[in-house]
Amino acid sequence: TDFFRNAGAVSRIAGNFDRIQINFDWHDYPLQSVTDVLNRYPKKTIITQHNLVNMGLHDKLMEYPNHAVLFDSSLGMGKTPVDWPVYIHGRYCGYAGGLSPDNLPIELHKIEYASYYQPYWIDMETGIRDRADKFSLEKIRRVIQQIREFDKVKKKI
Repeated sequence: TDFFRNAGAVSRIAGNFDRIQINFDWHDYPLQSVTDVLNRYPKKTIITQHNLVNMGLHDKLMEYPNHAVLFDSSLGMGKTPVDWPVYIHGRYCGYAGGLSPDNLPIELHKIEYASYYQPYWIDMETGIRDRADKFSLEKIRRVIQQIREFDKVKKKI
């Protein structure tokens, strides 16, 4: 893609953000393409998806402190896994897949356990859309409230 070649609109605006997520099948691109991106943006967090398609990619990128991993076994299809993947030591990890205000209170506990209580982030899109496929502020407010409540409980423990 243009981004790997440092061309195109995405490359022109990427420098304006603290984090850059690239979704791709790493078998379709030389590893050098990914490491070039990590080297091009050393002060940015570069996020790659970790799933069956990209299994093993994070092992090849361990020397890059600006690399982060997003666990999304559903490949962006919004399906919640039976078990959340275990945190990768030495890597900032995020969790995605089927999260919504309806299941977040339960799934946060599972993610917390899978993350070994290390800092992590969650990623959701489908679960915060309405029937018209637009982002729902009401659902987003519910998510924020649930996370605040979850954090209050954690502080008491």
